[in-house]
Amino acid sequence: MDTQKLLILSTVRDDYGRIYSIQKTNEQRAAVRLNLTATRLWGSCRGLILIGDQELANPTTCYSRKLKQAPRGDYNRVFKAYGIGYDTILDDYVVVAISYYQCSTYQKESFFYVFALKTGKWERALLSPYDHRMSRDYAGVLFQGGWHWFAKSGDLLVLVVFNVSSRSLASVPKPENLTFEDGTFSFPEIGVLDDCLSVVAIKGGKETFIWLMRSYGVAETWFNLVIRHPVSQISALYMREESWNVICVEDGNFLLLIVSENGGVRIQDFAVHGLPEDFEVGLLTDDSLISPFQ
Repeated sequence: MDTQKLLILSTVRDDYGRIYSIQKTNEQRAAVRLNLTATRLWGSCRGLILIGDQELANPTTCYSRKLKQAPRGDYNRVFKAYGIGYDTILDDYVVVAISYYQCSTYQKESFFYVFALKTGKWERALLSPYDHRMSRDYAGVLFQGGWHWFAKSGDLLVLVVFNVSSRSLASVPKPENLTFEDGTFSFPEIGVLDDCLSVVAIKGGKETFIWLMRSYGVAETWFNLVIRHPVSQISALYMREESWNVICVEDGNFLLLIVSENGGVRIQDFAVHGLPEDFEVGLLTDDSLISPFQ
């Protein structure tokens, strides 16, 4: 039996706010406030979510754990991008952090650091050849055992993947017709839709393009869907006791359903009781009793 999923919403991006989960009771969907404080949601893995840079929490039990702050090294370095994953070699949860030089146009090297829950220690994993400074504003996504972020190689946009277990860095082909550099598209966001790596971007402020990589790592398998109006956020959604897989889109203060039909899409209302104002679709995570105190 598949693990039930929770869709997590937050009311803020960087400042303190509230966290909600979407739950279904008595044939109604409701936004239920959790006993957790939001700063920023960076990612999820196997039932745990990373809140800000120093808190790991289970949204089902609302148990949370404060983490040690990542070592800065020197005062010019800052940490601005994070992720959470599972190291299958060590059989342990790990938090990934990217550091780079602050306020510098010539120092572009970025370091990856890893925090293991069982040891409670940070270690430097590698020096990246890419410029990750844009990662501070856009969360990545965990897929196929690696955290995926967009980064820069010179003036080119690159889809980079950090393997959580091997502590290695590689790249994945991005959609061929995604041209962020010339301003054609908004900055692309990475996700997982229909069990595929996905990229979402708005073209000309009018159309939303969704790319799905049907065969992971194979450039020719990117599949494109187009929505004829801009939407702000897209996330996969598996509702409790509902077998269908849909895409959840936050558009203003409303949740909409987008269902793929023979290569096309349709949009319909998606009613949620008690939806907070100014919410953001945060992330999808497993409904689990796993403890953050490993």
